[in-house]
Amino acid sequence: MSDLEIFLEARERFYKRTLLSSGLGLLMAAASRLPTWEVAAPVQWLVGTVNVGFLPIFGPIVIFAAYCFTILGAEEVEAVGEAMRQKPDLSEVERALIEPNPHPSPRARIAVFVLALWTFVVPLVAYAILLDTYFDFVRPGETRAEIFFDKSRTDQVLDLLVGIGGWGSFKPVTPSITDNLKKRAGHADKKEEADRILGVAEMIPWIQVPLQTWAYIGGLALMALMSRRQWSLKRNDVRVRPAEAQSLGSE
Repeated sequence: MSDLEIFLEARERFYKRTLLSSGLGLLMAAASRLPTWEVAAPVQWLVGTVNVGFLPIFGPIVIFAAYCFTILGAEEVEAVGEAMRQKPDLSEVERALIEPNPHPSPRARIAVFVLALWTFVVPLVAYAILLDTYFDFVRPGETRAEIFFDKSRTDQVLDLLVGIGGWGSFKPVTPSITDNLKKRAGHADKKEEADRILGVAEMIPWIQVPLQTWAYIGGLALMALMSRRQWSLKRNDVRVRPAEAQSLGSE
């Protein structure tokens, strides 16, 4: 396999990773804002359906991991390209593919700008939406926690941030999701269907407050730092497509 083929394969892998991190992130972020939506489970024959409240708990972890793969893909492309630029016998075709175009057309600039948004900003926005949905969680009304979470929305957020109702694990309440699912259960035609929907309303993982909250906030900060660096590197990186490079070499 030639150096050029290695570079093109690395770039192709990078594009596929952007589709995973940005596309999957958008889907999860959109789903988390639909409180009556029930997500079909891969193991549906075991658990039926899953409360959409799973998304703000596990979604940030998935997006962060997928985004790290995207960043590694971008670094791989740059490393291979830099190694090729050190070759003394670099052909015109190879140089056109690995080096930014010094005179790109306006539409090429727009396309690269949009691609940079899709690759390095969309996952960050999706993560932020899931984090915002996470702050909809409410500590269940038990013992001393009742004093705090029933007071105001500010106290609910502070409870997740600093644990004013106590540090530790609990199964959160999701008012909008739970209320909407219970309404659907009330309109169900069969008791079995109503029981299933009520079961979905109660099916939500435990969270660890405030450590989990700050872990998610830290993940958002790390993604923002990575996005800032890659944005500065990629927003003007207009390169010639393979077909255009071949035409240059034939002239």
